[in-house]
Amino acid sequence: MSVGSRRSFLVLGLKVSAAGVAAAALNACGSKPAASSACADVGSLTASEQSLRQSMNYAEKAPDSTKSCSGCSFFTAGEAGAACGTCEIFTGGPANAGGHCDSWAAKPA
Repeated sequence: MSVGSRRSFLVLGLKVSAAGVAAAALNACGSKPAASSACADVGSLTASEQSLRQSMNYAEKAPDSTKSCSGCSFFTAGEAGAACGTCEIFTGGPANAGGHCDSWAAKPA
């Protein structure tokens, strides 16, 4: 490989890396829920609990309101009128009634 092509290859790699970082940063804009809508302080969860939520793509707000935690068979509602309840998938950890994860399963009718 010549010096010129090696240099071009390295420059291209840097550009692709920078574009990836920029895309990830832009994608994250506005994706975090407001602190008042969060049922759990993510910082207070163990690394294992955080990893489980991340692997299940848990979100405090469901993209499809017909598939929110409140309609999931794994969810148990909290006190009357409370936005938060618990989720069996998260070993009884807190979940937002309006949230969603990849393990969503409709409550039996």
